[in-house]
Amino acid sequence: MSERPGPVTQPPAGALDSETIPGRTPVMTDQPSRVTPADIRDLLDHALALDRGATIAEQIAYHERKANLLSRIAADLGMTEAHEVAALAWEYLASLCRQTGANGGAEAASCG
Repeated sequence: MSERPGPVTQPPAGALDSETIPGRTPVMTDQPSRVTPADIRDLLDHALALDRGATIAEQIAYHERKANLLSRIAADLGMTEAHEVAALAWEYLASLCRQTGANGGAEAASCG
């Protein structure tokens, strides 16, 4: 009888290179980083910290963070639906920014 080979503890050299995996593209440095569970947790913590009396500036900061996160998810997934959700988040943020224009614009630091 022949002996079975031992378990593979590391892939062969070059096995995980982006050029050797069909459909996988190299990571571009100008692309947003992948969303981690910690990113989602931080956004949820931010949402929980807001209360009904949150200022428009606090709401803008949260919704900007949310829109950025959704854009990163959309870039990673590349799905039309994900891009649509991210676009809606940016539209909502823009509506909040327009509100600050009506209030004198002093709180619109991130709306520039």
